[in-house]
Amino acid sequence: MNKLNDWSVGKKWISSNVMIGVIAISVIMLLMNGLYSAKINFEDFIEHSYALENEIKDSTITILSIAKAVSNLDIDPSNLDSKVAEIGSMAQDFEKEFTVLIKNLSSHGIDVSTYETDVRNWLEIGTDILGDFSAGRFEQAKYKIINNCTPNVLQIIDTAQDLTNYLSTTAQADIEKNLKANDNMIIVSLITIICGTIISLIVSRVLRNSVIMPLHKIRDTIAELEKGNFDVWIDYESADELGVVSQNLRDMIKSTGNILNDVSTNLESIANGDLTTHPSVEYKGIFNMMKTSINQINTQMGDMINQIKANGNKLSNGAERIAEGSTIISQKVEQQETIINGFIESTDRITKNTNENIKHVEVTTKSTRVTKDKVEYSSEMMGKMLEAIKDISTSSQSVSQITKIIQDIASQTNLLALNAAIEAARAGESGKGFAVVANEIRDLATKSSETVSEIDTVIQQSLYSVEQGEKHVEVTATVLEEIAQSIDETSKLTTQQEENTEVQKVLLQELIDNSHMLKQAISENASIFRNTANVGQEIAAQSEMLTNQISKFKV
Repeated sequence: MNKLNDWSVGKKWISSNVMIGVIAISVIMLLMNGLYSAKINFEDFIEHSYALENEIKDSTITILSIAKAVSNLDIDPSNLDSKVAEIGSMAQDFEKEFTVLIKNLSSHGIDVSTYETDVRNWLEIGTDILGDFSAGRFEQAKYKIINNCTPNVLQIIDTAQDLTNYLSTTAQADIEKNLKANDNMIIVSLITIICGTIISLIVSRVLRNSVIMPLHKIRDTIAELEKGNFDVWIDYESADELGVVSQNLRDMIKSTGNILNDVSTNLESIANGDLTTHPSVEYKGIFNMMKTSINQINTQMGDMINQIKANGNKLSNGAERIAEGSTIISQKVEQQETIINGFIESTDRITKNTNENIKHVEVTTKSTRVTKDKVEYSSEMMGKMLEAIKDISTSSQSVSQITKIIQDIASQTNLLALNAAIEAARAGESGKGFAVVANEIRDLATKSSETVSEIDTVIQQSLYSVEQGEKHVEVTATVLEEIAQSIDETSKLTTQQEENTEVQKVLLQELIDNSHMLKQAISENASIFRNTANVGQEIAAQSEMLTNQISKFKV
């Protein structure tokens, strides 16, 4: 099972189809072979059994014909020599044919010794009788005909009847044997079909466990990720395509979750005044912008705090001279804090919105393309369906015309049957059988006419249904075209959304540029501080307060 899980999805699909196909072909070949064998055996039985019966009957008829010709010599002795010669020739021809018949019967395992002995004795008796007629011994010939030839012929007829009965019995046994073989073939085929069905169910079960269930797990995991839940996990592992996708999905969940946790930790530290923290995990792709922003915030805020600390020390040393400058610096610092906080919030929101927009735009673009392709394919299929419906309508009309022709033929047959019945009635007693046949033909013609009428009614209903279906297909094709146009408009909106995303990126860059302007403002504050050294006495208390506030930051 583990090796099966490592197969690719395509290989699993092909293997299951090949297995089912082999089973189906095996069942079909088994049935065809059995039916063909039964057909050959039955044809062989028909060819040999009935042929042998007919040959025995023909042989018996020939014997009776020769015996009758010999008996007629006693009744009509005119042209005796020519008749004797003709009968002798008939006997010789019969003997050759009889020899062939004996060989055929023996080759099929039939005991023909009695039959052969009776016929050979009859031929010898016939030869003696012909010799007596040729020598003028008519009384002896007549005696042999009555006492020897006729009983022998009757014995031959009985023996031939026994052989015919034996062949019939053998034929019946062969038929029963073939029927039993066919029953066995049907049983074997049913068993094979049941086994094939069980194997197909097993293959379907394995395919479901190795393809469908992993797809459901991947689908559920992606749905949870879409909700923002990165605590999910997919436990499917395999070497096939789905296993690779699952592993990539696990890697994405792990890396993205680590990045989000690290961002949350850094932002929480900045909010608590700790500017010494830095990103501790690897940031990839678009997340590098977040890493850069966090580092810039820490650096710039750290520089600013350090500068404020330095300026605070100077304020402490010359508070009376820089009071006025310290007041201005305090105001500037407050403005800078507001700007920095706004910058952090704006950068965070824009970054998140940009990432979400990029994901949604990619998904929307892909879905729009797939939907458009499906709608175009459906529209094409509707066109083909419309052509098929038109072909069905044309074929139904042709069938309707054919039924009319059949109905005309049935009417003519009915008329002919009526005429035949009239002629049979005229013929009297000798035409009764023909009258019965004529009545049956007329009944058959009437039933055929009624059936054709019913078929024509069904065809007309089918033509109406086909016309309605054609109208529905045309309406559906129109709706699909309108859907395709709507999809084109959606694609344009998606393109516009991509442009808006680019604009958001530009705005983010502008915010970063503003941070540099903020740094410049800090430098200006330091200059103001140096120019206001002579007013320190007025801001002594404020300098002490500033020092206390700055001490809360960890740089």
